[in-house]
Amino acid sequence: MKTHLTIPVLIGLLLISCDCNDDDIQPNAGFEIFRVDTPYFHDIQKDYSTLDLDTIALEETPLLRYDDILKYDTGSHKLTLGISHDSLKIMELSFDEKYSSMFMVTLDNDPIYCGWFWNGGFSRPVNWVYIDEPHYEIDSLEDNEIDIKFHYQSDYWQKDPDPRLNPRIFERLAKDGKIE
Repeated sequence: MKTHLTIPVLIGLLLISCDCNDDDIQPNAGFEIFRVDTPYFHDIQKDYSTLDLDTIALEETPLLRYDDILKYDTGSHKLTLGISHDSLKIMELSFDEKYSSMFMVTLDNDPIYCGWFWNGGFSRPVNWVYIDEPHYEIDSLEDNEIDIKFHYQSDYWQKDPDPRLNPRIFERLAKDGKIE
């Protein structure tokens, strides 16, 4: 009888003592980039600084996790990653000039700003934050780097400052030693 009880108790103790890291399961820590769940039409006339970010549904898993970011250059907004930028498949995300994929930057699961995965070959310009497909021949980015760019077509849209300059982002990255 003792043998039959000992095995379940040992298995239970083993499961309890298991060091489970919820950060690997729950995307909720640090600066992360999510793809938006619904395709959005990019409108050059729209002021994206006025969007209610809390109403935009995100995919469940971040495209870029905080742990993948090694360094963030606050001057150029270049991210040095612990993974290849090819693994993000940005070209696939900027698949259509009309319905380019929107992304959301979050900080500890709070939406901070949105942007677009943008193909540099599109004939239309982008009027907000965007991530372009890295091309070494053109932009001199290494295989593990991406730039988060910001562009307004005119002063008409510039009602708010560059959303990439959010001090909460820099404070968190600095706290974790990721500022370059």
